[in-house]
Amino acid sequence: MATGLLARLELEGRVVTGDALYCQQELSLGVLEQGGDYFRVLKDNQPGVKEAVSLLFSEPPWGESFAEATREGWHGDRWERRRLWASPALNGYLHWPRLGQVCCVERSRRRKGRETVERVYAITSLSPERADAARLLAIWRGSGGLRTASIG
Repeated sequence: MATGLLARLELEGRVVTGDALYCQQELSLGVLEQGGDYFRVLKDNQPGVKEAVSLLFSEPPWGESFAEATREGWHGDRWERRRLWASPALNGYLHWPRLGQVCCVERSRRRKGRETVERVYAITSLSPERADAARLLAIWRGSGGLRTASIG
């Protein structure tokens, strides 16, 4: 269904975001073939990819540095801090269509005196030259479901 929908959209110069349901190589390749870019949240439906990305950020190789961006503030009745790290280090390792970077977001939320922290991961075809960490963090905020956004 998503493949058919994407085929009818003009994707040139757009970033197609999606949650884990849409984190599929075939869908990512379809977006690229139509001139767009993808940004996909990783969950357990891509275990090998998620494991590699998680390992990169939890146990980075010596000398590895990450691009980084942070946003914080009130979101409804809760205070949130989102910190994103991005790296092209897995581009030659992961077999994913035109991989540009992998990302990790640590979300800290405080609501009614209770704080939770979670880490989530994503992959994108956007290279560091085309989307820095701050841009990726902005894209991340709109990544629920299946959506498109301008690259610029």
